[in-house]
Amino acid sequence: MPQDVFDGFDHTQYREEVIERWGQDAYDRADRWWTSLSEQDKQQYQLTQTQVARDFAEALRAGQEPGSDDVQAITSRHVQWLSQAATPSKGYLAGLGEMYVADPRFTANYDKYGAGTAAFVRDAMAIYAERNYG
Repeated sequence: MPQDVFDGFDHTQYREEVIERWGQDAYDRADRWWTSLSEQDKQQYQLTQTQVARDFAEALRAGQEPGSDDVQAITSRHVQWLSQAATPSKGYLAGLGEMYVADPRFTANYDKYGAGTAAFVRDAMAIYAERNYG
């Protein structure tokens, strides 16, 4: 199962979109980071994202609130995961959370674990950003 999670993932397919949205430097930094990882590190990075997404979905199904201690602990893990590739800030987290809902590709990636998960992650990230980046 682990080898199938993102089997065939090719980040370069998003090159033009990333450059258009965030610039050549953003793409180059992300590309250097991703290609510097071993296959095992790439697999672990992807598996961590999957587990975090599943944990968010489980918390949503359990009726937890985005600002609860348990959900904020999941959000902290999510931010740590994001920190491997970027430097989180209040604006970065809030903007990324919005993109999870605004971009159907991100929404599908989270909502495949349960309808409404992407919006739940967005809300949790906004609370986390406010609490931790004031």
